[in-house]
This record gives sequence, C-alpha cells and structure tokens, in this order.
Amino acid sequence: MPNYFPVENPTVPFWHSEEDDFRNFQSTPELPKETDVLIIGAGYAGASVGYWMYKQCQETKLAKPDILMVEARYVCSGATGRNGGHLKPDYYREYLKFEKLKLLKI
Repeated sequence: MPNYFPVENPTVPFWHSEEDDFRNFQSTPELPKETDVLIIGAGYAGASVGYWMYKQCQETKLAKPDILMVEARYVCSGATGRNGGHLKPDYYREYLKFEKLKLLKI
C-alpha cells in the first residue's frame, strides 16, 4: 500500500509564508519511549488540547501529565494551514467597510 501522508509538494500555509524558529520546534532531542498523553497534530485542535490540559492541571493543582505532540511536517501545516484562512479577523473580510470608515475619520 502506498504512503500518501504527508504529500511531497504541499501548499504553504498563510502564516508560514515567513520562516520562524517555532515552526520546527522540538523540545527534546529524541522522542520519549513513553508518554501519558499523545496528541497527533499540532494545529488548532492539538494545540488547544495541550494548552487546556496544562491549564486545567494548574487550576486544580493536579500533577501535569507528560504530553507528546507530534506533527507530520511542522506546526499548523495540515488542516489548520489549509483551512485557517476562514479564521481571519473581520478586517480582512470587511476591508472596504473599514477603509470607508478610515476615510471618514470615524
């Protein structure tokens, strides 16, 4: 069976049009052999799960679990990168409206 993931020539997500150090962040030189929680995908869903797990542990004073997040390419390169344009603030969608307000100095 052929390997389809990840594809060889992906499109570049909007927010990765410029290079940054966080894109390929790896907190340890080697992947751990064990973890309490494995999060597959470093997009909106994966990042939210990791963030809220840590936040919940801080608020309830529970021990923080060992969390491993893996991504096929780099942060926000999958579905979040392809569909993230839908999450842009209104000023992109309503540019002309805001431009008129600016001209009217409102």
